[in-house]
Amino acid sequence: MKKVLYIYTERYGGGVQSVMNDEACIYNENLDIKAAFIGARDKDSDLRLRTSFFGLFNFFKIKKFIKREKICVIHFHGFFLLGLLLPYMLIPFAKRAGLKVFTTAHNYTPTCPSQKRYNFRTKRDCYSCQFGAHRYFFESCEDVSLYKKLAKFFYFYAFRYLCFSSDKVFYPSPFAKKHNHDATSNGVAIENPVNTNFIIDGCEHFGAGNTIKIGYLGRFTEEKGIKELALSLANNQRKMKGVVFHLAGAGPLKEDVIQILEGGNVDYFDFGFLEKDKVDEFYGSIDILVVPSLWHESFCLVGFEALLRHVPVLCSNKGEIGRFVNQYGVGETFFRFSEIDLLISQMMLRRSDYKEKLLSVSSWLPGKLSPGYHVERLRRYYDA
Repeated sequence: MKKVLYIYTERYGGGVQSVMNDEACIYNENLDIKAAFIGARDKDSDLRLRTSFFGLFNFFKIKKFIKREKICVIHFHGFFLLGLLLPYMLIPFAKRAGLKVFTTAHNYTPTCPSQKRYNFRTKRDCYSCQFGAHRYFFESCEDVSLYKKLAKFFYFYAFRYLCFSSDKVFYPSPFAKKHNHDATSNGVAIENPVNTNFIIDGCEHFGAGNTIKIGYLGRFTEEKGIKELALSLANNQRKMKGVVFHLAGAGPLKEDVIQILEGGNVDYFDFGFLEKDKVDEFYGSIDILVVPSLWHESFCLVGFEALLRHVPVLCSNKGEIGRFVNQYGVGETFFRFSEIDLLISQMMLRRSDYKEKLLSVSSWLPGKLSPGYHVERLRRYYDA
């Protein structure tokens, strides 16, 4: 079994961190020795790195760790804040030492310095950087300081170098691979792992009683579209009698969203920040999961978690989850937030159709998204 070093800024947090931790944990299962290690800034990381502008200290620390533990594979999940020059130093060393290097591109970093391909000023998809990354400074696509823009700009080129120098670049979905094809030719789609151990049938109570419960689970940030969703619910409150909004998560827009819901007399219940052991309780409490993202999410973990639990999804017509919902009919997609009230009514009428399609999808989707299958696919590339 080849020893692998996973590298990312931190090991605890959202989607990227959970993917990396799952990979390391499952890779080590049933082994007599530890074969997967994590390099991050956290104190309990196997290799503790630190915040650095250039990354010289981290390079020497990684180099020493590789020699001591006899690492054969380096797998990057990102390196922002670990040093903008880290790939330029580490890749030549790895090639000389005969190590394999892999990179997972979770967003659109290989093609867009903002990583989102979305213009927050115009509220539209943005592809300007395809015609030159320098346009990032003139499009005003996101409201960040010049210092952060410069850091993202140089990180963009360092990440592209990392991708071109890697043996393979992994994308979390076919959608992400397709929309990064102009940056890397060595990419392959390997879907992110999803916890498939606790599948419940949320569709059994769909539309039961006099209310229908819709839910949102995720970060309360601008690109997630949660503020637009709250405004739509508040403005159409009369048309949505009997609809209860369940929300879970945290973020800078949480208070604004609560104020909008209360100002519009929307019936809601706040689960707060959800720990992992409470996720099934949340999905079991809702009839429809709403994914209102403004940008093209490369995977959308919560969307697939809901589908695995037989909860239909109502999402914006964007990203991998939008493609999946349209292809398999396990929910509805919308182009405008003003359509949501009508789509919810239609989904109530078609609940038997969704149940049938969700049962059909659940016959093969858990196997495709299981953490074990995900790591098995990675292992084939590590061992090749």
